[in-house]
Amino acid sequence: MTSARREQFENQTAIQKYADAHDLEYVWEGMKAFAKRWRLAQLAQPGTYELVEVRTKRGVTRALLFPKAILRAEFEAAAPMREAMKIKRERLQARRAARRREYSNYNFCQNANWPRLSRLMMWAVSRGPARVLPRLEPRWRSVYFAASAPALATWPS
Repeated sequence: MTSARREQFENQTAIQKYADAHDLEYVWEGMKAFAKRWRLAQLAQPGTYELVEVRTKRGVTRALLFPKAILRAEFEAAAPMREAMKIKRERLQARRAARRREYSNYNFCQNANWPRLSRLMMWAVSRGPARVLPRLEPRWRSVYFAASAPALATWPS
């Protein structure tokens, strides 16, 4: 539950100073965070969240004050998830780098259409000539062999 202060803050600066002086955080009515905090305030102990009114240029707006300790606790509780996402991101980056190194050995620049062909050639070279060449049109076979010189040795004559 929340407690409502009787007095109003004169402006946004006054609520900022009050929040800094008392180690509090605040959210404005209309923000997504306000709706979340308001739901939590209904379940919390009385006095944890404080609903206040603040005079602004556009009239009177409500704000919800709560201790910064709540944010710190939420941040620490989310640490394992952040760590797991960091590990996952690093693995993905390593996999992408390995794939880039694997394809950097192929010379696609010999053909004038190489930017358009590079994806097709990466796919083709990774599959091998026995699986790819029967599917390629004759005009692309020379490009394939230019991209993959070892394939020429393995292709049956």
